[in-house]
Amino acid sequence: MAPQKDIVLIVGSGGMAGIFSSGVLEAFEDERIRDRIHSVYAVSVGGPIAARYLMRQSALGARTFFTRFGDERFLKPHFARYFFQAVRRAFFPSAPIDEIFDFEYFKRVILSSEDKIDMQGLVASSIPFYVKVFNNSEKTHEYLPVQDPHAYEKVMASASMTPVTSTIPVIDGVEYFDGDTIASDIDVRIAKEHADKTVVYIVNAKETFLSRMNFLTPLIVYILFTCLESVEVANRYMRAGFKRAKWERTLRGRPNVLVAASDLRTSSFCKDHAQLERAYQEGLAKGKEAMRGLLEGNSV
Repeated sequence: MAPQKDIVLIVGSGGMAGIFSSGVLEAFEDERIRDRIHSVYAVSVGGPIAARYLMRQSALGARTFFTRFGDERFLKPHFARYFFQAVRRAFFPSAPIDEIFDFEYFKRVILSSEDKIDMQGLVASSIPFYVKVFNNSEKTHEYLPVQDPHAYEKVMASASMTPVTSTIPVIDGVEYFDGDTIASDIDVRIAKEHADKTVVYIVNAKETFLSRMNFLTPLIVYILFTCLESVEVANRYMRAGFKRAKWERTLRGRPNVLVAASDLRTSSFCKDHAQLERAYQEGLAKGKEAMRGLLEGNSV
């Protein structure tokens, strides 16, 4: 008899902190769990990480944080310059911007290096896979199914980190960007829609009191949205930001949600290999702990 498909995965965002998710999902590659996966939802860095999981490449995905992305080939020391160039672009729309992330390099790694993701295999996967985006044309959040056409483009749109990158991906004439930049309650809705299943929610970095009281980062993001997009999108970002904590509590508090969360405060821009290793090892440990709970019947 086929195993019951009673587990849904939601893989969160976090940039370089996503190495924690790689560890969790490496533990979940155990077939006793994998055979029970009903569907996978992911956002931002969680998109490529979840894709690795579906292709049984979680260990390889973790390795790329060390060998591919944890240095200046991907992460550039340009944030201050980027910010002021973005402000300048508000007045001079054709002004060039030195990006913080080299997404052309990222694309080469994902599509054509020895560490590439098998996109054909991903599309053919029997496990439905969705990536969260903000539809900038309709001003709404949605989960796009990762299937042809544009499977790769959908994953990259979710991982685009707008407005920390200045170019919004366009798919079939529709603008999409990272679905976690502007907060929403869409994951709460996913958990409600799958009330008969255990939703494993993977959170890559611990939120601290100081981070909750940090008003500078939201202000910077607001200015970037205003300069690169529109005041409408910037205002939507700020309004949703006040509701983010409520939606997060609601999701975590649902009886069918099992949270696998990091206890570390790993930066989205972390290049410290020792810190990345700690986050990865914690992910492995938390993944094994969650897996034991699922195997012992900790489900709805």
